Amino acid sequence: MPPVATERSRSPQERVRVDNSTNLADFPFGGSSDLNSVAGSLYGTAQLLVQQTAYAISGSVFSYSPEGFNLDTSVAEWKLAEQKNGLGRVPRVNQLETRAGAGSVLLGYIYNQQVKESQPSPQSVLASTGSLDFMQPVLAQYSVKPSASFPLALNIAAVDYVSGKLVTDYVRPMTVAKDLGLGLVSSTSLKDAQHMTLLSTILSSVIPTLHVYDGKSGVRESAKVDDVSNATFLAGKYNQVTNDLGQFLESRHSLNEKVLGLIKRFNTLLNTSYTPFEYVGSETAETVVVSFGSQESVLASEVAKKLKTENVGALNVRVYSPFLEEEFLKCLPETVKKVIVLGQTTGDDDSHSSLYTDVLTAFYLNHSDSIPEIVDYKFPREKVWLESEFYDIFGKPVVAKEADVSEYVFWDLDNSTSKHAPGALSHTLSLDSQTVKFASTYENQKLGGVIESQVRVSKYETSTPLSIEQADVLFVNDAKILSEVDILARAKPSAKVVIASTPSIDEIEKVTGDHFKKNAVQKGIELFAVDYEAIGENPETQGRTQSMVQQIAFWKTAYPSFTMDQLTSKMVLTNGNDTELVAATIANLAEKVFEVGYKKIEIPKEWAEVSPEDIPQLDAYVRADSFLPNDHSDLVEEEYSSQGETITEVTKKIAFREAYGASQELRPDLPVKNFVSKVKVNQRVTPEEYDRHIFHFELDITGTGLTYAIGEALGVHAPNNEQQVLEFIEWYGLNPDEVVSVPSVVSEGSLETKTLLQALRDNIDIFGKPPKKFYENLAPFAQDSKQREHLEKLASPAGAEELKKRAEEDFCTFADLFEEFTSARPSAAELVQLVAPLKRREYSIASSQKVHPNAVHLLIVVVDWVDSKGRKRYGQCSKYLSDLSPGSEVIVSVKPSVMKLPQNPATPIIMSGLGTGLAPFKAFLEEKMWQKQQGHEIGDVYLFLGARHQRQEYLYGELFEAYKNAGILTYIGAAFSRDQPQKIYIQDRIREAKIPLVDAFVKQQGSFYLCGPTWPVADVSSALCDIVAHEAASRGETIEQSRTIETLKEQERYILEVY
Repeated sequence: MPPVATERSRSPQERVRVDNSTNLADFPFGGSSDLNSVAGSLYGTAQLLVQQTAYAISGSVFSYSPEGFNLDTSVAEWKLAEQKNGLGRVPRVNQLETRAGAGSVLLGYIYNQQVKESQPSPQSVLASTGSLDFMQPVLAQYSVKPSASFPLALNIAAVDYVSGKLVTDYVRPMTVAKDLGLGLVSSTSLKDAQHMTLLSTILSSVIPTLHVYDGKSGVRESAKVDDVSNATFLAGKYNQVTNDLGQFLESRHSLNEKVLGLIKRFNTLLNTSYTPFEYVGSETAETVVVSFGSQESVLASEVAKKLKTENVGALNVRVYSPFLEEEFLKCLPETVKKVIVLGQTTGDDDSHSSLYTDVLTAFYLNHSDSIPEIVDYKFPREKVWLESEFYDIFGKPVVAKEADVSEYVFWDLDNSTSKHAPGALSHTLSLDSQTVKFASTYENQKLGGVIESQVRVSKYETSTPLSIEQADVLFVNDAKILSEVDILARAKPSAKVVIASTPSIDEIEKVTGDHFKKNAVQKGIELFAVDYEAIGENPETQGRTQSMVQQIAFWKTAYPSFTMDQLTSKMVLTNGNDTELVAATIANLAEKVFEVGYKKIEIPKEWAEVSPEDIPQLDAYVRADSFLPNDHSDLVEEEYSSQGETITEVTKKIAFREAYGASQELRPDLPVKNFVSKVKVNQRVTPEEYDRHIFHFELDITGTGLTYAIGEALGVHAPNNEQQVLEFIEWYGLNPDEVVSVPSVVSEGSLETKTLLQALRDNIDIFGKPPKKFYENLAPFAQDSKQREHLEKLASPAGAEELKKRAEEDFCTFADLFEEFTSARPSAAELVQLVAPLKRREYSIASSQKVHPNAVHLLIVVVDWVDSKGRKRYGQCSKYLSDLSPGSEVIVSVKPSVMKLPQNPATPIIMSGLGTGLAPFKAFLEEKMWQKQQGHEIGDVYLFLGARHQRQEYLYGELFEAYKNAGILTYIGAAFSRDQPQKIYIQDRIREAKIPLVDAFVKQQGSFYLCGPTWPVADVSSALCDIVAHEAASRGETIEQSRTIETLKEQERYILEVY
């Protein structure tokens, strides 16, 4: 995350700073250093038009732009050049930085200007959503006493950081607007960014207004836009609309009427047709999608247009606050039966989205006779919308991409000398009377920095955002990227894929995995290879050869019909403007490329027969974590030095990792895909005075890429208590910084290098239970003959009884044995070889990812006991988790499970769980709720649970009762064994429900699940057989219990997860 500094005063020389970090790789069409050039038809970004409008009509511009965001680059240039705005003066440009109380400067300035300034003018703010938290107290003060003469309009780029990734954040502006009673309007595309900046400033005369727009695309996406108004025109229209507002503002019209009146004035003077709510689609639509936000609104509208013969529509909320309920209802077709509200949420709780609440309120406040079904389609801020998803939402088949649209995606490392090539190509493509849209994305944490460039070429201007799904050509400029990005997920059938690699083109097959090969065959991909090494450096194109080779390969692949003259002409246009590059030089280079460095790869027939064992969990899209590439100018790796190996040897392994087969990974000793999550909730659910500590535990997995399915388990990689490890090391007399080699469980014979402290804390189960083999292995180290003989006895049949007592009564640990057998002192290197490794602890997941996309829920009991020496002992992992506070990091992985729901949602399910065994059934119920919300018919759901006391251990009881009241859960059979004189167990409750279970389980072929400890398995199986036997008896048949149970298990209708 780029650093965010604090607000400070500046000397006159540094009042305005210009960020010159833009470049051809990001902005191929350049910037606009001349304010007057921003007019007519041009290529640019939404951020450019927001800046131009704010500068044109404002007396002052206040900017809060984090490093690299470029929210104020153009206004800073215009100010530095003393360029006059549309009002005929040079506005103040105040570049401020975010901190607590941000905005106090602008508030003081506005109130002061009311006294000093003779010529009233609006004041504009350029900021991102990350600044709103700091500005809110100041905005709260201003909203109480706004200035009509010097209205304040805030242009907010909806972009912020969440878990290290850039996200589009509309939640914060919506919340601030609602909490403070501010206005809130949105622009949905580059085309209307200018108008909405102007409109929000006009609306600020009656209500302080925020103008919000997609920050990620608004700052980065370059496209062509026509009919851009110049600064003078904008200022003139602002003055016309606001010239005689005094009487209008003082009238008794309501705020809603004033807002509508100003929008009407705006449309009349600018010949536009904006409304608070804008509907696109069928006049007889039965399903309507409602959205607020750039990307989702544009895609919903575009898809609704393409489905014009279907009964669907899209409604974009242009003015969110004030929410004009009557206007909203007027826009909806009378035929609507289902309203799907796309509501962005933070994912912090299970409450409804703000937009859903407003839509629901609109119907109820206006006493609508017939309220349609209203669905809250919640999505996180990290969501990147794809056009295909809207066909799924509407429940319609995908309409094919227009034939006159071509799309290209490029991937490269961000330190590549040719990373600007896609931008250069885009600029050249725009010269052919075509409309081009371009955007680059940086993910600094992937492979040391990856850049993805997307290019769309079409005959006509399009507002569809750049989330290319069906690329015609995909160009991978470094083969390593194939291991991190699923590029073929973005390829249309028969697409062309170019892979550039330094090995010879004969080696290209080796850099493509089985998953790639299988998909290549299925999609009918044409594969091409570029070999930079074979082509070599060209003296006449020194320093730019690789970029030019990439461009040549692109033109040849995307436009195979080009003659050499046509290709050469394109290359000169792209590369010859600032050099003495001549066509002959390019032609010679192109001939060499086609002769030795560019080749079509015939896909072997064997690729069709590949069956990938493991499908890699790869992102199809580069996930932006910065607007800037990594700084590679001063790359230093910090590592610890070694003892045990020479410093020289360890340094070689660090510096030359490939040669030594060394790597740096997250818990490389573990043979599963691991993720770093953060604790979100750690809440005890049993009373403090109760002897069982059970807690509900939530982990935030935002941005990690972790996915899980219903019924799966979460593996937690819990370290040992560091203080206990240090105490053991000190007692043993070892150096915690000594370097040791720990055996890897990933690859036999592979070692991981760590300090002793790290090894005993993270890898070695020093406080775990030693097996019999350990006694045998430790014996040779004992210097005392009696201790050695004792260890040997324990490892023999003669010591079996004592060994059992040590394990089951004394609960001896490895550390205990070292303290007992003090003469046995293996070295640090030997100790980590002798003691068993830590194993992950698996917990059933208690959530559905469809309901909680960025969280994992667990239900955990702290395992504790008192050993024969009176010591309180704890389960290593449960104790570790119970002590964690929100924000703590936890390494986790996902384990598949047999606990799967039936494929048909209408199939009945019977769930039985004891104690924390209820965890997966909470997830089942969430999934059932989701299925019902999606319109599926769900079958009967039975829940049987067992615990000791209802008051202390009715785990998730209120939630289960709520599901029952909501019609999701059919029946609850709760057995609290110690709440009455006679013991009641879970199998008793199952038998009580025999009659309805005969129908659900036997006649409707339902599925039965048991989760929890092993001891009730026999009794529950017997109760289940009674149900089957009852139905069989009604037909005059009998069953054999053990055979019946085995048959049900084979049919996957009796599923057990016990421990």
